[in-house]
Amino acid sequence: MSLTFRRFAAGQIFAGLILAQGPPMRVSGRITDSSGAAVPRASITLRSRSAGGSFVASSDEQGNYTVTVPKGAYILTSDAPGLHLGRQQTSVEVNGPLDLPLQLVVGEVSASIEVTATGTPQSLDETAKAVEIIGRAELEQRGVQSVAEALREVPGLRVSQRGGPGYFTTIQTRGLRTFDTAILIDGMRFRDVAATQGDASSFLTDLLLVDTSQIEVVRGAGSSLYGTNAIGGVINMVTDAGGGALHGGITADGGGLGEFRGVARVGGGARHDRVHYSAGAGHQEVTNGVGGFGGYRNTTGNGLADYSIRPGLTASARVLATDVYGQLFQTPAAAPAGTLPVRGYLAAVAPAASQISLAEQGRSYALGGATFVPALGDADYFRTARFVSTLLALQQQVNASLSYRLSYQAMLSNRNVVNGPLGPGFQPAFRTSNQFNGRIDTLRAQTSYAGHHQLIAGGYEFEREYFDSPSLDNNPNPAKQVNSRSQVSEASHTVDAQDQVRLLNDRLQVSVSGRVQHFSLRAPVFRGTVPVYAGASAINPPNAYTADVSVAYFLRSSGTKIRSHGGNGYRKPSLFELFGTSFTADAFTAFGDPGLRPERSIAIDGGIDQYFATDRVRLSGTYFYTRLQQVIVFDSSGLLKPSTDPFGRSSGYRNTGGALARGVELSAELRPIRSTRLKTSYTYTNARDRFPVFVDGTLQTPRITPHSFSMVWLQQLGKHVDASFEFLASSDYLFQLTRRTFVFPGARQAGLSAGYSRQLSERIKMRLYGNVRNLGDQTYYEDGFRTPGRWATGGVTFSF
Repeated sequence: MSLTFRRFAAGQIFAGLILAQGPPMRVSGRITDSSGAAVPRASITLRSRSAGGSFVASSDEQGNYTVTVPKGAYILTSDAPGLHLGRQQTSVEVNGPLDLPLQLVVGEVSASIEVTATGTPQSLDETAKAVEIIGRAELEQRGVQSVAEALREVPGLRVSQRGGPGYFTTIQTRGLRTFDTAILIDGMRFRDVAATQGDASSFLTDLLLVDTSQIEVVRGAGSSLYGTNAIGGVINMVTDAGGGALHGGITADGGGLGEFRGVARVGGGARHDRVHYSAGAGHQEVTNGVGGFGGYRNTTGNGLADYSIRPGLTASARVLATDVYGQLFQTPAAAPAGTLPVRGYLAAVAPAASQISLAEQGRSYALGGATFVPALGDADYFRTARFVSTLLALQQQVNASLSYRLSYQAMLSNRNVVNGPLGPGFQPAFRTSNQFNGRIDTLRAQTSYAGHHQLIAGGYEFEREYFDSPSLDNNPNPAKQVNSRSQVSEASHTVDAQDQVRLLNDRLQVSVSGRVQHFSLRAPVFRGTVPVYAGASAINPPNAYTADVSVAYFLRSSGTKIRSHGGNGYRKPSLFELFGTSFTADAFTAFGDPGLRPERSIAIDGGIDQYFATDRVRLSGTYFYTRLQQVIVFDSSGLLKPSTDPFGRSSGYRNTGGALARGVELSAELRPIRSTRLKTSYTYTNARDRFPVFVDGTLQTPRITPHSFSMVWLQQLGKHVDASFEFLASSDYLFQLTRRTFVFPGARQAGLSAGYSRQLSERIKMRLYGNVRNLGDQTYYEDGFRTPGRWATGGVTFSF
């Protein structure tokens, strides 16, 4: 068959797919509340079950709405302030023009749509996995500025921030490690190929919420859908889809820690609603961080636009870009050995604040019974970071059953850690620079077929990642100057499939998915003073085979959902773990091992969701169990010996036995009246490592708090005033400093936010607000890093 004929045939097939779409259908009706009164300016969204595309409209002053969609199955959501669509109205079949009146009720607890658990739209009733959804309205009422702040109260998650805004942040899901939780932007992996474990930890603290409509958290194995780094769970940031009348807002606030923040948002539709768009830009600056150090600047832009070429055929583009500067602190350390007991756990006791200030000035200071020296400010130690994630996509609902989606994402990142001779303690003689640059290109093609009670989806994905790490200093002696560079690249091919079945009048939901991924690692390139890996061959990691099964059964008569989920996980060795290098002053160190095998895990969980009081109360309980069968650890115990290690390492990465994490998550959500929403949770986690991270042989997983409790209370006080109160309490945890095991007290912190809103004109609304964090002024150290005491901010938002 000639190349010309094949191209012609492919073009005819593609054209046939485009032209196969039938005429659009009109869905219209009137939206009322429980009293029968019209609800004006209510939002209406129809999400295609198969294609994943959304169709947005809003009701007029008489409550009437109209939205045009192709034939197919949809999940419907509609809401207005304090009102939501009932759970029984969320599933819609469109086979022709449809008159669909809607009744909104006082906030039920489960009307949200999520797409992360299965990769396709589902209501919370349908998903068999443990899911948490945090919407924009809640984020704004709580005064949340970043992803890390939004996730603190989610059951099963341990969010650790080593200081105030801009400080290093990690997330641990269900007692697992910091890199076992995958971050997604609009369903596409978002990670730093230049990070130590190839995850998103280096970006977490810098993810500001400037154009995010909701955050979806799925706890439990997610590798069969999202690949590497999804062993423990997945967090998906969903960009605002835009649409509707022109709307937006401007926010400015500031206060404690010398913080200032400004955010501008805009969204809407154009060309008879064929174009939907949204965009947000924000700048955050901290000029007086904890202890006077920790300056931070973050400028972020996020936007999405889609164009309906014809009903059911949509082209879209999304961009997220961030530019960051942040001062860094030195690593905390145990007090001198002579002042501490020889053995045993140590209670974490810090010196007085006045003595810490003297230490940061390089002056003599007194420990005064302290067991550790916290992270000290360093005037010329800082980081810069830039990342840009760009997505282009084309999707079409060919007919009522068949759809496809083509997408391409480019993820570019550049990080630089700079240190100079200033600051207390040991410092390099010259200014040093360690750069970590990366790029990930992902091309994905997916198709799905939706029957009356079944959705079958399959996809192919090609991904290429590139890691570039130049290191240099300013030694005036060229003979001793360190100037090295490591460049490594890898490609992968993935095939995945999923089958979702709805049986017994949609009471039984079954989802089965599988994924096969093949890797191709290219030989690394080294320049300068990096000879240690020069003779090493590139060994392709073995193929990844992952599968996932979830089942949910809903008893409508009692409002009970029983769910179960199980799957295996996989994390390929990162490029740094394979070929990572580092240097301090003029000393070069190799950490990687090109022969590392991948990490593997199995996980199960099961639970019950119970609804009461006409769906205004939901109680949930989940048991989880995860076993890490094989992991990669950084070993500095002395087991690696330069005389026998092929790369002369005394410390570095190696394979070993895994770990075990199990526990229980209990949560409740209540909407007793229209103006009140309460969420609370308790999590018990028992996490143990097979290979001890602690030098004394302790097997408990670092940073994990066995017990944690959270509460979020959202309250509307009359027409103009709103308030929120949140509280987080956790038990003590273990962490290692300078080869000693410390017991750090857990957080016991509350936050309070309040706002006053006033309509200034028919279109413009003003909201004045303020919030106080760490209300009880707890003196708290996270892994030996000081965190802010009580601090407050206030500001104003003008919206239209």
